[in-house]
Amino acid sequence: MAHVPPAPNGFEWRQFSDVFALKPLGWHERSKVVTTTAPPTDLHATSPETFSETELFETGFTLQVIRNANTLYGVNAEAVAAAHLVSFLQVRAKEDILLLNEKVQGEIVRTIARYVDRSPGLRPVMVHKFLAANNSADCVHIFTFESPVDTWDENWAMYGETILGNLCMRQDTAANEPIY
Repeated sequence: MAHVPPAPNGFEWRQFSDVFALKPLGWHERSKVVTTTAPPTDLHATSPETFSETELFETGFTLQVIRNANTLYGVNAEAVAAAHLVSFLQVRAKEDILLLNEKVQGEIVRTIARYVDRSPGLRPVMVHKFLAANNSADCVHIFTFESPVDTWDENWAMYGETILGNLCMRQDTAANEPIY
């Protein structure tokens, strides 16, 4: 399997679209292509909870891949990524946005955001989003790890850091640099 290191104890490597990611053993997994969005989006999710399209999870990891952004929207991948993130951040109270930064590495613009989702009727959830926009490839990868606020520290240390810290976005590249 590509050039990925051995998986840490309790994890296995899974290929989601064009990304290798660590999946905790025993976690449930679902993948599909969402064609109701423009552009169509590859969607992959994994969680310790049983989930479906109508039963969402509180703790888990999601990967969305948007291709052909410029062709469909007439703007580059970086602008599509920014619009995606703004749609989540603009509805949050300022104090619930805990982290927002951007870094350019070669052709990829990497944006990280962490915020608290206080949707009515649900437990508050901490959401960590990592977006990688590549204008040359006309592609946006959106990685999301989320967990209830009251279990965030434990779940982030046990799962989130390991999953997001070992992503391999190309099959010929070793997963050796945390990109979140």
